Amino acid sequence: MKRKENVLNGTNGANIGDLITFTRRERSYQALVINIRDRSVIAELLNSKDIIEHDLENERTVVAYTNYKIIKKSDIPAQSVYAIDGWNFGWRKVN
Repeated sequence: MKRKENVLNGTNGANIGDLITFTRRERSYQALVINIRDRSVIAELLNSKDIIEHDLENERTVVAYTNYKIIKKSDIPAQSVYAIDGWNFGWRKVN
């Protein structure tokens, strides 16, 4: 299965500070990326009304690279992503 790329300005995914949009349970949300992972980002929802109305547990959520679109790139330089390499008990650079 070929992975759907989320490409904007030559990058494969969002960086810290980017504004993204994603859909979950037929609802659309906007969020600010606060952390990046190997195949996902951790984002903080911007509209506190959404959190209350949709009975969400908290304002942070994990969103896979294939499930969001970047609305606005931040001015913060791109961050490197490292993932734990379980077989070698070390870190490997992802991007």
